[in-house]
Amino acid sequence: MINLNKIAHKISNNNDELFVIINENGDKYHTLNEKLHREDGPAVEKANGEKHWYVNNKCHREDGPAVEKANGDKEWYLNGKRIEYDPETWDQVIKENKVNNVMET
Repeated sequence: MINLNKIAHKISNNNDELFVIINENGDKYHTLNEKLHREDGPAVEKANGEKHWYVNNKCHREDGPAVEKANGDKEWYLNGKRIEYDPETWDQVIKENKVNNVMET
């Protein structure tokens, strides 16, 4: 029997350490350099169906809710900050967020 207590898959990429960790109950965590991170899907996929999107260890998603709970509830986050979702203004919020990120760097 395979011990799923901690299975990690490492991919080397320009000295970055990308891991997919699956714990014993089937929860899956994507990390980059020891931080929750994934750009092409949820960084956390729980066995109960819950999903969380993270970029650089911050809850973040621009094309949908960053948290999809098992009960169907959804939460929107940008750069770790919870955002009140309004479909009519979301595109503008995303643009402002990108401008703010450029100004901070």
